[in-house]
Amino acid sequence: MRHLLLMVLALALCAGAVADTPVYLDEVPDYNWYHGCSPTSGGMVFGYWDRQTGYENLWDGTAPLYANDNDGNVEEIYQLISSDEHNSATYVKNECTHTNAPNSLGCFFHTDPNSGGSNTWNIATGMRRYAAWDDPGTGIDESYAFHSLPRYGYHPDFGSFNAGTFDFLDLVAEIDGGRPMLLDLSLKGAGHSVMSYGYWIDDSGDKWYAVRDTWQNGVGSAESGFGITATTYDGQEWWRWETCEEGESFGDAYFVSDAIYFAPDHDGLKQEDTDFGNSYDLAELIDSPMETVYASLGSTSDEDWYRIWLDQYDVLTAMTQDEEGYDQAVDTRIDLHYDPDLPELVYCDDFWGGSGGTYTSNLWWEAGTSGYYYLNVRYGGSGATGDYWLSTYRDIFPEPTTLAMLSLGAAVLIARCRRRR
Repeated sequence: MRHLLLMVLALALCAGAVADTPVYLDEVPDYNWYHGCSPTSGGMVFGYWDRQTGYENLWDGTAPLYANDNDGNVEEIYQLISSDEHNSATYVKNECTHTNAPNSLGCFFHTDPNSGGSNTWNIATGMRRYAAWDDPGTGIDESYAFHSLPRYGYHPDFGSFNAGTFDFLDLVAEIDGGRPMLLDLSLKGAGHSVMSYGYWIDDSGDKWYAVRDTWQNGVGSAESGFGITATTYDGQEWWRWETCEEGESFGDAYFVSDAIYFAPDHDGLKQEDTDFGNSYDLAELIDSPMETVYASLGSTSDEDWYRIWLDQYDVLTAMTQDEEGYDQAVDTRIDLHYDPDLPELVYCDDFWGGSGGTYTSNLWWEAGTSGYYYLNVRYGGSGATGDYWLSTYRDIFPEPTTLAMLSLGAAVLIARCRRRR
C-alpha cells in the first residue's frame, strides 16, 4: 500500500506545476565533521531547531549556520557537538567518558571520540536527553521536551526483523512537517550519519534527498568513493536515494539503513505517577502520533500495558530504552496484542543482540484490522529491571476517501506525464 502512495507522489511531481521542483527547509546549518559524524549531524539538527521560533534557548546563543576549522564559530559549536572533556577522557563504551556527567551530544550518544563511532539506539536516546538537559554553566534554561526514536529500513545484517519500514515517503512526511532528520547510511565495511532537510523527484522519476554530509566539500571525490550519486541543484547538495532490498547483500553505495525522528513534544513528558499495573484493564492510552512515556519495571514480574488505536494499514513502531542508552542495562521485552487474552501478534526482545549487543527492543507492526491494540512491556529475562522509556510512532495511512481521490488523480497525472514525453 505504501508503494502506491509513493507512486502517486512521483506522478504528482511529474504533473507539471511541481515537476522537477525540490522541497527543502531553510535556515539549515552546515557543520564540518568533529569527533563523529553522528554528533556532528545531531548538532546540525539542534542548530536548526535553535534557529526556530519558540526553541531559541536549545543552545546558549544563536547556533551559527556554518562552522568549520577555519571559522570563528567553531570552538563554541564544537563544544555542543563533542566537548573537550569528552574528547580527552578514556573512552568507556556504555557511558559518558568523563565521570558520567554528559555535557555534549558526543557524551549523550556514547560516541567514541577517537573513531567517531556511535550506535543508532544511543543516538535516538541521546537526542531526547540532550534536548532535556539544562547546562548548569549558563544563565538560561536550555531544556525542552522532544520525542526521538529510530525507524529502520531493511538491512542485510539483521534481515526482516519487523522493523524494515522506513522509506522515501516517510522522509517526505517529516520534511513537509518542518522536521529535518538524521539519517544513518550503510555500506559494506562502512557507515555514516548525515542530516537531511529536503526531497526531490526529478523528471526521470529518480528520488533525491538534500544532505548536509559533514564533509563540506560540495560534490567531490568523497561521494564517489562511497558509491554515492550526488549533484547540485537549486543551490543545494542532493544524494540519490538508495535502498537495500530484502535478499540483497550490501551494495556498492551508501543506502539509508535507518532514520532518527526528532520532533517537539508539545504535550510534555508522559510519566507514570503510579504503577501502570499488571492488568490490561489499566492500560495507559497512547493517543498521539508520536509519544514518549517514562515508566519503570519494579521487578521481574512487573509489566506495563499501553493501549493504542490503529486503523487498517497504520504502521506502529515502538522502542524501549533505558535512560542512559547502555548496551547492557535494563532488559525489556515488547509484546503487541490485538486481544490481550490471546497470544501476541508480534514481540521484540534484545534487538540486535548477541556479543556486544543491546537490550533495546524495537518493534514494528502494520495493522491488518482497525481497532485498539495493546502493547505490553515486561522483563526480557536477563539483565536488570528499572526505569525505561517507551517511544512510539504511528504512521497513519490515509482515509479510504483520500486514497480514492489520490488514485483517481493518478490516472490523470499518468496521461499528463505521457503527453510531456
